[in-house]
Amino acid sequence: MGKLRDAKPISAKEELALRGAATTDAREFWLEVCRRRDARPVAPWTDEECAALRRFNAEAGAPPAVLEAADRLADPRSLVVVAGQQPGLFLTPLYILYKAVAAIKWARRLGELLSRPVIPVFWIGSDDHDFDEISRAHYLSGEGALVSWDYGARTEEREPEAAGRIARGRSVFDVAVDRAALLSFLDDVDRDTRPTEFKERRLGAWKSIVNSSINLENLFAKLLTELLGDQGLVVLSARLMPLRLRARATLRREIERPTEVSALIKKTGDEAKALGGRAALHRDGDEVNFFIYRLDASDPRPGALRCKVTFSGGDFLVSHPATGELIERTNAARLLAELRESPEHFSPNVATRPIVQDCALPTLAMVAGPGEQEYLAQVRGVYELFDVFQSHAIPRPRVLLIEPRIERHLATYGVQDEALVTEDWRTVEERFLRGGESGSAIGAVEDLRRTLAAAFAHLSGKLARLEKNPAVQSAVSKTSAKTSRAIDALDERVREEVRAMQEADSNHLRQVMTALCPGGQPQERVLGPLAPFLINYGPRFVSWLFASLDLDCRRVQVLRLTDMGSSAKTP
Repeated sequence: MGKLRDAKPISAKEELALRGAATTDAREFWLEVCRRRDARPVAPWTDEECAALRRFNAEAGAPPAVLEAADRLADPRSLVVVAGQQPGLFLTPLYILYKAVAAIKWARRLGELLSRPVIPVFWIGSDDHDFDEISRAHYLSGEGALVSWDYGARTEEREPEAAGRIARGRSVFDVAVDRAALLSFLDDVDRDTRPTEFKERRLGAWKSIVNSSINLENLFAKLLTELLGDQGLVVLSARLMPLRLRARATLRREIERPTEVSALIKKTGDEAKALGGRAALHRDGDEVNFFIYRLDASDPRPGALRCKVTFSGGDFLVSHPATGELIERTNAARLLAELRESPEHFSPNVATRPIVQDCALPTLAMVAGPGEQEYLAQVRGVYELFDVFQSHAIPRPRVLLIEPRIERHLATYGVQDEALVTEDWRTVEERFLRGGESGSAIGAVEDLRRTLAAAFAHLSGKLARLEKNPAVQSAVSKTSAKTSRAIDALDERVREEVRAMQEADSNHLRQVMTALCPGGQPQERVLGPLAPFLINYGPRFVSWLFASLDLDCRRVQVLRLTDMGSSAKTP
């Protein structure tokens, strides 16, 4: 395999190499990625930096193996496979877990393939100030209904000003834990789900974690470590001082040459759109690609606003994150001095965060979701601008979990795996509507449609010789079209009747659709791991997921929990 160009997208040949980690091609591919990584090395972490990372993981309850893995960042031969996400409430949604598991499995695979230490790291994006994005948790009740829970709304009920504080643009690591509100979520789950042999222990463990957590970042780190710490996953906070210090070179360049990165991102996005694609990142041209923290004079409580920065007329303009109001006008000299003295005041944005990641850690690969892959492609030129190695983007596994009860319904109604893999929910619905006793009515309408179509085709053929009177042929065509429309209307009426009259079919369909595409969205983007999965299957769920997840599959993986069994009494 030839050498890869740093900015070149994955070719078909390279993609095939990724599909077989035991093959020679795959090893050559990753050796080439290592060569490029080593050509732009990251300074090994110092003892002080490793100690800060160890403290963060120890506070999350990490076992000794994780602390030892953190220390391996001091080894110049060490590499990292990173995954990351904002700290979703109670590890919601499920793809957070899939990312973390994939990072661990890839680290093991690449460590064996390359004979080098490879550390799995989860980057907690806790400097994000979009609280709405992470404030909701969803689960399935014992009856299979989707239950949605809003932390902001529940907190506001208890403390009216609290939600307002959150909405004013503070980073998630500055959002204190409202223990009573979070414990009420676990109480709701307890009330809404059925007894299992794992339920009491699972809820008890998570209640203990809530009671010992100080903020939402700390809560997330503890929950993720509780599930995956024994697998060697190192958790890392965006606000750790080693990262803030290592980010200074990137941010200093952004201050010294403002808008250059935004102009490049805009140009790349415009080129993509001109070719019929889309721009994942949108820039007007005046954006500076970092945030800066400023105290909120109207709120004396701890925490600072994460403010947007733009550049205009030679000045840097700092705006309120919620109102857009200008709160400060400053210049490059003052910002550079502040960056030297207080790097914790600065936070990278979506364009510079991966740059900071890849110049702070010896990252070899990054587990990336579909949206991340798009914006990582758009910032390739930014990496070259900063002379930083871009870690190789590995597609995040996409997964659809099917519990035994749902699997029985799918089998009864003859739903094929292809419909699930392609997320063709209309086909799934049609199978259910056709599957019941009165589903034959829909089939009868389809039979009528085919019979009439054949009859009209036969008639048109017979009348084709009537060249002296073409109006007859036209009348046949119009009648055929009118009949087709009438059949369409009849078909919809019959479907409505089937939906209304066949309560059993409808209930089964609702259960299946709620479990597989809750709220019309992919399961992995809505549900969290707690209910039904951890409650119904206990620790086996995580170990089974490790064994079942296929790193090389590029389609939706349909994973059935049938073989695991369940103590839950599901309908």
